[in-house]
Amino acid sequence: MREISKAKKALFVLVLLIISFLCIEIFVRVAYYAKYHNIDYLTAPFERNFSKAKKPVIYKTYMDYFEGYYKYKPGDYFNNEIPYRINKDGFRNREIKEKRSYRIICFGGSTTACLESQDGETWPRQLELLNDYEVINMGMSGYDSSSIYNLLTKEAYKYEPDLILLYFGRNDLHHNINRRIRLDKPYKRFFFKLHNKIYYTIMSYTYIVEKLSLIKQSHPNPAMFYPYEPCSKFLDNFNKILDFCKEKDIGVIYICQVKNPKSDATKLYKLQGTVEEICKERDITFIKTRPEFFEKMDKEEFFANNGNDPIHLTPSGNKALAEIISEKLKRINKDVVAGK
Repeated sequence: MREISKAKKALFVLVLLIISFLCIEIFVRVAYYAKYHNIDYLTAPFERNFSKAKKPVIYKTYMDYFEGYYKYKPGDYFNNEIPYRINKDGFRNREIKEKRSYRIICFGGSTTACLESQDGETWPRQLELLNDYEVINMGMSGYDSSSIYNLLTKEAYKYEPDLILLYFGRNDLHHNINRRIRLDKPYKRFFFKLHNKIYYTIMSYTYIVEKLSLIKQSHPNPAMFYPYEPCSKFLDNFNKILDFCKEKDIGVIYICQVKNPKSDATKLYKLQGTVEEICKERDITFIKTRPEFFEKMDKEEFFANNGNDPIHLTPSGNKALAEIISEKLKRINKDVVAGK
C-alpha cells in the first residue's frame, strides 16, 4: 500500500479543521439568531441592503472618536431590527436648532441612548413630549463618568443647557470601555483593532470572548482583555461635573438608574447611595426612581429582551421613567414647568 505523504496528511488535517470550524461557526450563528432573533448574527460581516436604513449597527464602525470621548456617526441604523437615526451632530436626537426655550440635556450610556426603542420612544424624547421645554438626548452606548465629563466640558456646554440630567453609574461599575481601552502604544492599537475586527466577524470567536468575559467580570464585552479599575474615578468625575456646571451656571439633577429585579443591583444601589450623600452636601437634586418605577412595572413589561435585560428598558419602561422624572421636575423646578 502506497504511503501517504506528509504534505497530503497535513492538507487532509487542514481541510478537516476548516470543515469543523465552518460547522461550529454555522451552529453558533444559528444559536445566536435563535436567541436574539437578529438576522445580522447570520450574515455578519456581510453588508445587507435595507429599504429604510443604511447599515446594521452592530457590525459597522459607527463611532467618531475625540479626545476623551466619542460620538455616533451621523446616519440611519438598525439595532435588532429597530431603526434609529443619528443627527448631524452625532446624537440620537432631532437636529438641534438655535435655542429658543428652556433647554435640558440628558447624559448617560446606552440606557439613555435607548437603542432598544424607536426614536420617539426614548425616555428623553418622551420627557420632552410630557412638557413644554426642549430635551436633547446625548446618551452614548458605553459612556461612563469620564466620557460624560469630557463631552460636557469640551462640547455639550456650547449648546447652552439650563439643566442637565445625569442617568449613569452602571458602566463605571461593569464594562467601562473608556478606561479599559488604553491604546497608548502602537502594538496595543494593532491588537485591539485586530481583536475588534475578529469579534464582529467570526461569531464563534464572539461566543468564546463573551463566555470568558462573563467568567471574568460577570458581563460580556469585547474589550475584556484591556485593564481597567471599576468605579475608581467615578466620584472624582462626578464632583468635577458638578464643579463645571456650577462655574457655567448650569443646573444638575442626578437620576437613579433602575435595574431589573432579576439581576443583582447591590453594587449599583450602593454607588447611588454614595451619590445621594454628595448631592445632599452640594445641594444637588437627587431623583429616586424606586419604588414608583417598580409599582408601574406590575402592569407592563419594562425591561428589554422579553424582560431579561438587566437594565435596558422597553418603550413602556422609558415612558414610565419619563413620567416619574417629569413629576419630580414639576415639584422641584417651577421654571422648568413654565419653560423659561
